[in-house]
Amino acid sequence: MLLIAAPAANATTLAEEICSTLDREPNAVGVTIVAISLLQAGASEEEAADLMISSVQGVCPQHNVALRDFINRYQGVSYQIA
Repeated sequence: MLLIAAPAANATTLAEEICSTLDREPNAVGVTIVAISLLQAGASEEEAADLMISSVQGVCPQHNVALRDFINRYQGVSYQIA
């Protein structure tokens, strides 16, 4: 699981960490792991989405299908982190 401190993380390092997670889990599970990790680190849902999209587009475009499928399936669903 990702351990991200989103505000303190270097953007390149964060994108690489997101892509590394998606390399290990190139599906909805991997996207969920990234999303929950970002939310737990304090990112808003919009910030988490922006970080994932920019990371996939800029660093690991091979995961675009997994991210797009996740977005299409869960668009409008809100995560609540305890």
